[in-house]
Amino acid sequence: MALRTLLDAADLPAQPLGTDAPRLSKSRLVHALQCDRRLWLAVHRPELAVIDAATQAVFDSGNRVGELAREVAAGEWGQGELIDVKEPLGWQGGWRRCREALEQARSRGNRAVLFEAPFIAPDFAVIADIVVCQPDGEIWLIEVKSSTKLDGKPYLDDATFQADAMARCGFRPDKVFVRLIDTGFVYPGGGDYRGLFRDEEVTAAVNERLPLVDGFVARSRAVAGGSEPQVRTGEHCSTPYDCPFRTHCDAWQAAIDGPPPEYPVDLLARRNVGRVSALERSQISQRGWVDVRDLPDGFLADPRTQDIARAIRTGQAWIAPGLRTALRSLPYPRFHFDFETINPAVPIWAGTRPYQQVPFQWSCHVEHADGRLDHHDFLDASGADPRQECARQLADLMGGLGGCVLVYFQPFEEMRLRELARDLPHLATGIQRVIAKLRDLLPIVRAHYYHPDQQGSYSIKALLPTVVPELDYAGLEEVRDGGGAQRAYLELIDATTEEGRRASLRSNLRAYCERDTQAMVELVRRLSA
Repeated sequence: MALRTLLDAADLPAQPLGTDAPRLSKSRLVHALQCDRRLWLAVHRPELAVIDAATQAVFDSGNRVGELAREVAAGEWGQGELIDVKEPLGWQGGWRRCREALEQARSRGNRAVLFEAPFIAPDFAVIADIVVCQPDGEIWLIEVKSSTKLDGKPYLDDATFQADAMARCGFRPDKVFVRLIDTGFVYPGGGDYRGLFRDEEVTAAVNERLPLVDGFVARSRAVAGGSEPQVRTGEHCSTPYDCPFRTHCDAWQAAIDGPPPEYPVDLLARRNVGRVSALERSQISQRGWVDVRDLPDGFLADPRTQDIARAIRTGQAWIAPGLRTALRSLPYPRFHFDFETINPAVPIWAGTRPYQQVPFQWSCHVEHADGRLDHHDFLDASGADPRQECARQLADLMGGLGGCVLVYFQPFEEMRLRELARDLPHLATGIQRVIAKLRDLLPIVRAHYYHPDQQGSYSIKALLPTVVPELDYAGLEEVRDGGGAQRAYLELIDATTEEGRRASLRSNLRAYCERDTQAMVELVRRLSA
């Protein structure tokens, strides 16, 4: 689905502006671009929003980027004033201080650098990340984002709303920039983040959109002041952001349409699952088939997709000939291996880049030809750069002659190993030996197996309950997925975390990572039996 932007605003139907139309914030206007219903719920029923731990982690990361952007900007211009609109200052007091600082700078020919600068227009209000009044009187607006590029997000519209509010307040920006993360930045250490950001000037694109703001704001206020829009769920629920009100809208739609199909037809066309041609899609739509079990046997042309559809109809797993042979041919010793990584927007350790995946933990179950099974693991809880010991220990364990290193989705583990070899050249030989022995279980399983309970997913967490139901992730405490492992690790290395909590986090992280490689052992054993 294409991202809806202000440039599409002319195509949206206008709505009468009632007397109850509320003043909106910039965030609410961005919600309105995504979905009228999201806007209305954010204004009237914010308690229905479901903010999970992963979403909160994204918010926290954005806040950290914003704080650092202020530090970098203050160092760049030698000054900076943070305006807090919380009490006792409040929005009105914050706007007065913002206006006073900009007017003084203009009259005296000085530079003013304001952070979190509030501007209150007649019908909406914004807080601008960075506003600079240059000595020559030019006003610059700088919108800070934790992304690495402009594409795919409503950043131009976001900046346009802010520029419009500033203009209404008498401070139309002469230049507008979006400040993004520069992935070419390598952190030198010592808290020196100069160079972390790069600016893209978007003045022309913002000026193109400015004439559209009045109409869009009026329409959005009318939507927010009316009754709850009856908008059906769809691709817009996750474009450009996952909507926190999805649970509410799903329940509403289920009440109207009945429960969704247990096995929706589109799961057959998901990545790593099956193939459905354009002609087949058209025929499925014309005939009103919504559940895979509606499809006649033999309807699909792709043999493997037909096998998966048949498994769903019968409720029995599809197991293709050759699975046992493929798994039994894997040489011993078998090193069942899995990484856990952290990829912060703001690099933590010297020599790392923004969003670089840094391994901080691994687990390895070593299976011998006689059936013996040994477990080895690594977890750095010190907060120091974990790469050196991580790489040394894995190379010592798996870098010898013979056997194979089994992973689930090889591109991820292989890329991490190659990065370790690049960053630690003195360990590169041992790491390259590990890379040479990598074998990927995912394509083997995908080519030979499917169970209806996978619901279109070949993730190890979806696969495991269908093969080894007694070994799942539900019984683990706190850490049950990769995102949970990242959050636990950041808390673990936080100097303010108490020792009792640290011990619990270490235990939970080890149990989770061990479960990943134990799952691979049992999958291979059961499917090759």
